[in-house]
Amino acid sequence: MKMDKPTWCIFLRSLPTGGVERQFIRLANLLSRHRRVVFVTLFAPDERVRSTLDSRVPLHVLFDKDVGNRSPILDLLRAPIRLRKIIDREQVDVIYSARELANLVSALAAKKRPAARLLWGHRVSQHHFSRRIRLLLPILRWAQGRVHCQIANSQDGLSFYRSIELCRGYCDYLPNFIDFEKFKFSEELRLKQRERWALGGSTIAIGIVGRIAPMKNHKSFLAMASRILTEMGNVRFYIIGSGESDLVDQIKSEIDRRGMSDQLMMESSLPMDALPSVYCGLDLLCSTSLYGEGFPNVVAEAMACDCPVVATDVGEARGILGSVGCLVAPGDDDALFEAVRSFLQSTAFERDGTRRRHVESLCDESTISDRVIFWGESNLRPSMGN
Repeated sequence: MKMDKPTWCIFLRSLPTGGVERQFIRLANLLSRHRRVVFVTLFAPDERVRSTLDSRVPLHVLFDKDVGNRSPILDLLRAPIRLRKIIDREQVDVIYSARELANLVSALAAKKRPAARLLWGHRVSQHHFSRRIRLLLPILRWAQGRVHCQIANSQDGLSFYRSIELCRGYCDYLPNFIDFEKFKFSEELRLKQRERWALGGSTIAIGIVGRIAPMKNHKSFLAMASRILTEMGNVRFYIIGSGESDLVDQIKSEIDRRGMSDQLMMESSLPMDALPSVYCGLDLLCSTSLYGEGFPNVVAEAMACDCPVVATDVGEARGILGSVGCLVAPGDDDALFEAVRSFLQSTAFERDGTRRRHVESLCDESTISDRVIFWGESNLRPSMGN
C-alpha cells in the first residue's frame, strides 16, 4: 500500500432519498481534507452527488444510464468487471462500499487486487431483504472472507448482521456524522419558522421528519395526535417529508377521517437546508419507526438543535437518546401517547444545551473519520474469526 498518500474508492450503488449514502459523500470530503486521494464511484450518474462533493473529489460511474429498474443479478454480472478497471487504473488502496449489492460487487472486483483493503458498510438493523438480495446472501457470506472490516452505524445492526452470518471477523460500530455547524439552535430560526407556521407563542408544535414509508409508521403518529387533541387544544402537528404517493394519500385520508386537517399539516417539498429551522421551530420531535433504522439521523439532528425527542427503540435510537430523551417500544401506540402526554405536562421544553452536548460527544466527526482511516490503512489482515 502507498502509505504516503493512500487512494480511497467510496463505492455506492445510488443516492436514494434517505441519508445513508450522503454519509459516505461526507466521508469522501473528509478524507480529501485528510490529504487522502479519494474518489466516489456510483453505478450510474447522479447530479445530486456531484453537487455535494468537494471539487477535489472525482466522480466515476459504472454505467451511463440509471440502473434503478434493472435486475441486481444483471448488475452483479457486469459491475465487478467495470469497477475492477477503475480500481486498477486508479491504483486503489482502500475500497469502502455500502449496502449488500455494492458490497458484493466490491469484493468481486477486488479479487484480483489482493493489496487493496476492503471495507463493507452496513447501515440498517432488522432489515427485510428483498427476495433477490436474500438469494445473494450465500455469496456475501463467502465473499466476506476478503473483507478487512465491516462497519455498522448501530449496535443493533451489528447484532442483526451477525445473526445472518455476516459481520464475521473484524467489525466495528461507528455512528453517523452530524453537521453541528448546520444543526444548532437559533432563536431567530425558531421565530421565523413559527411565524411561517402561524403559531402563537403558547402553541406547542410536535413533528415527525423523514421520508414517508411503511417502516416509518406514520399511523402511530396520527393515532397519538388524535388522542392528544382530545385533551389539549393548543397543540399543532407536522409531518415533514415526501414518499410513496399511495401512502401519502392514505395519510391524508386518515387526517381527514379523524377531523385533524386544521391541526395537522403535511409538508412534502421542504429542502434539506430547511431542516434546522424545522427542528428549531418544533417543541418535540417524534420518531415512530417500526424497523429498518440504522442510525436515525433525524433524532441526532433534532438533538443537535436541542429539540426534545420521543423515539421508538429501533436501531441506534437508544444510544443517541441516552438519558436525555424518551424511548418507547416500536408499534406501541399507547406508550407513544403516554410519553408525549407526559412531556406536555412536564417542564422539559427548556433548551439548555444538554441534548446537544450529548450528541456532540457521540458523533464527533474527527473521531469517526480517524476510526475509518484506521480500519482502511492499518496492517491488520482479513479475519474470519467469530
